[in-house]
Amino acid sequence: MLSSLIRDTQTPPGGVIHYRMQIIVAKKKKKKKKKKKKKKKKKKEEERRRRRKKKKKKKEEEEEEEEEEEEEEEEEEEEEEEEEEEEEEEEEEEENRSNLASPHEILWCS
Repeated sequence: MLSSLIRDTQTPPGGVIHYRMQIIVAKKKKKKKKKKKKKKKKKKEEERRRRRKKKKKKKEEEEEEEEEEEEEEEEEEEEEEEEEEEEEEEEEEEENRSNLASPHEILWCS
């Protein structure tokens, strides 16, 4: 509790000077309240930052997973295309073999 003497402003000039005691308590309480408010604000801001960081991490992880899935799908599609091409080549080779004249046919034609 702080106290101070303050000169009374209502004393007439040349008259008796009166002093009154003023007790200063409210200012300290305000400071404490301000400090508490500041601490609360800091805590809230830190919590917000943490939440934002968590959200960012989650988003990044989800994006990475999606990218990996897309890459896997692309690889699978490429493999399927390669297999189809190989099958087509094999079919063409078989057709070419069947189109070639057999040795019996060669003798017969000559």
